[in-house]
Amino acid sequence: MKQIRIETAKTARPIRTMQDVEREIDEHRQHFATHSFLGALEGSGTIDHFKRFAPRVAFFVLAFQDVLRLTHSLSSDPAIGQITRIHAAEDRGHDRWYLNDIERLGVEFDVRWLFSDAHQLTRDVAYGQICRVMRAAHDQTRLTVALSLEAIGSECFGRAIAFLERIGLAGGLEYFARKHQDIEQGHQVFETDAQGQLAQILVPEAALPEIREAITNTFDGMTTLMSDLETAFHG
Repeated sequence: MKQIRIETAKTARPIRTMQDVEREIDEHRQHFATHSFLGALEGSGTIDHFKRFAPRVAFFVLAFQDVLRLTHSLSSDPAIGQITRIHAAEDRGHDRWYLNDIERLGVEFDVRWLFSDAHQLTRDVAYGQICRVMRAAHDQTRLTVALSLEAIGSECFGRAIAFLERIGLAGGLEYFARKHQDIEQGHQVFETDAQGQLAQILVPEAALPEIREAITNTFDGMTTLMSDLETAFHG
């Protein structure tokens, strides 16, 4: 296969397999981890700070279930289909955990609120993710979107849980809980066998521009969302 190089901020590497794509995702993840909102979560705060931003991710959390479902249902490659099927199954029901938690934390929730102007940006980011999955010409691109979101989640999740632990409100939660974090870190997509599977999934030359765009746009969208959450956090 002809070597194709994707230029990154650090270096240009040949992209032959989905494992190579995941390395590109990891470089974006490292930059994403420097976002000031994630730094704010590592600082001091109160339940009021948490209640300002946590509800604003509701639409993303709910829509993520459809991102995973569509990634699987629209994939025809057997190897990718196996990974995406397990991924979707492992995450099923976590949206209900989120809804239960924000109710426990005293946040009122209804559909009118979810579709209000205040949550428009979150909806737009989530629609963008779904659009990238649905319009993709290549299964590898769909998997790239899911892997990018998992990488982003790995940076956000632990910090949000630690914030609640510091203010003494982590007890009894399901979504914002260390148990859930352990489940996420134990997802099949992070296991050694899955990494071996990714190394066996070839990336066709024709898919590279679409994959590159999917990584950039997914991280850009979530970075925009993080900035919105930071504004809400500080009130």
